[in-house]
Amino acid sequence: MIMMKFLSRLFAFSLILSSSYAGVQDSCVADYTASQGPAGYSCENPENVTVNDFVYSAPGVPGNTSIMIKTGITTAISSQFPGLHGIGLSLALAC
Repeated sequence: MIMMKFLSRLFAFSLILSSSYAGVQDSCVADYTASQGPAGYSCENPENVTVNDFVYSAPGVPGNTSIMIKTGITTAISSQFPGLHGIGLSLALAC
């Protein structure tokens, strides 16, 4: 019984210590006014973040299909879509 309490407390303590602040930073919106470093753009102040930082309408626009391979590609990367910054994600639409 004592060993079970000890193990459950040890598990809870280990879980608390293993949690990271990095999960909070996943919604880091890119600050394009700051200089870009090796790790990308720095995060914008959360007080300045708006809904428009998470809205990107370019994938709804058809790509240019007049090129030789007749395929248009529309991308959404961190430099175009500030809401993707820090998530490690990029989007592409081929039509």
